Amino acid sequence: MKKLYLSSILAASCLYNIEAVLQKAELVEIQEINPAIEVDLIWASSNNELGLILYPDGAQCYLHKEAAFALDQVQSELTIYGYGLKILEGYRPLSAQRIIWDHVGFNPPYPEYGRHALGTAVDLTLINLFDGSAVPLPAYQSREINPEFIENLTQEQRDNLEILKGLMEKYGFIQHAAEWFHFDFHNYETFAALDDQFSELA
Repeated sequence: MKKLYLSSILAASCLYNIEAVLQKAELVEIQEINPAIEVDLIWASSNNELGLILYPDGAQCYLHKEAAFALDQVQSELTIYGYGLKILEGYRPLSAQRIIWDHVGFNPPYPEYGRHALGTAVDLTLINLFDGSAVPLPAYQSREINPEFIENLTQEQRDNLEILKGLMEKYGFIQHAAEWFHFDFHNYETFAALDDQFSELA
């Protein structure tokens, strides 16, 4: 059941207009743009839902240049609340995406696509700037953002989710309907999936 649910999320995340003329994102390391943004990539260790290690030691977070500078602006505004960004996933090579799909038994209709492979998608949460502790937010897991989901949150979680969503949207990101922590840069449909490895990017 868990695998089927994850498969449905992955299916929703990989479909977009394949007939568009696609461009390649210019990837940059996010901490070179703003070193204050914390990075803890979920696929760089086995501490993830599937227990897979997909990235080499020392893998950094890469994003499309425009998206990275937009996150820099989000980070700057979050300081008003005493908050900062913690990135859990950015660019994901297409070969790594396919390992995930194979693991859950998912065969996407367009196997050359996956939003994280575009370099325009980011999974993130909020931390306290003063001590690095987690800010109250929903658990990191896939679930549809619907009235029942919101109703089960504490008021503090709802407020923090609105802060995050509001600032991300202000700077050009779109929240994924099935993952509160996943945001796509507004023009993601115009980019092609990449399979550049972290060693090549470094």
